[in-house]
Amino acid sequence: MALHDDPTLDLFLLSRIGASAFSDETRVTARRAQPSGSGVRIDAQCDGAALAFWVAEADWCAWLAPHWPVPALAALDKALWPLAAGITLTPLERLLTAAGLAPCQAARLTPAEAPTVRSWCLLCEDEARRLPLYVQTAPSDWLAGLLQMLRPDDSAMLTVPLGLGWCMASDGLALGDALPVLGAGDALDRFWLHPALAPGRIRLSSATAAQIDEPLAQPTGLVGAWSVEVAALRAATHQLWPWQPGAAVDVQVMTHPLARLVSAGRTQALGTLLRLTDGWAVRIERLRP
Repeated sequence: MALHDDPTLDLFLLSRIGASAFSDETRVTARRAQPSGSGVRIDAQCDGAALAFWVAEADWCAWLAPHWPVPALAALDKALWPLAAGITLTPLERLLTAAGLAPCQAARLTPAEAPTVRSWCLLCEDEARRLPLYVQTAPSDWLAGLLQMLRPDDSAMLTVPLGLGWCMASDGLALGDALPVLGAGDALDRFWLHPALAPGRIRLSSATAAQIDEPLAQPTGLVGAWSVEVAALRAATHQLWPWQPGAAVDVQVMTHPLARLVSAGRTQALGTLLRLTDGWAVRIERLRP
């Protein structure tokens, strides 16, 4: 089970990885990837907001070939660069309209090296042509609106952590220390799904069946807290999002031998669960060097 371990992605964004839709004859699929090499940057405006995309030069030339068969950006007359920039973003226009977003305007091209971080990639496919557009700059609401237009395949699966709750780490934490767990239920059947940005809790009735729990707010004062992850859950994407309390979910659950205390996507410590008279605690067995 490969976990999506980017703590900045909530369940909605995780559900969009691999989701797709058609914009006219072009299929647009959302991915997460880090590109490399030399390419083309496309800057544009949408309702006054700045947008920027990057695409590898070879992919860009292949995509533009039906209009201008050129081997490189430099081979295209600079007077045509604004027009070429607009054509490059054309596959997004119908999706933007469906999302109630303004079209991209004032598009322009510049040569650029690949971004150095992992980002969203909007893969546009039209017959044999492929245009991987990496999103460099975009307002979060613009990106969410566009991604909302995409739909996961019925066979798409998500694997996410299950958390019992959260622990507050203290200075001088040592092996054998016991940390109380905040936000835990009385029994080990209700868990916070994707605790880094949990939409709520899920209740397990068996190792293969679960139900989305009624809404419950996370405990307050969790700044700097470590999530206590006890298992990983795998389920069909369409069963987890939209998040619908009471909905049944078919699941696969893989329990961790020791609880993982996680912060910012990194395991800080491992521990054993302890039953207390008024809740749960984690006894520290290992600390990250």
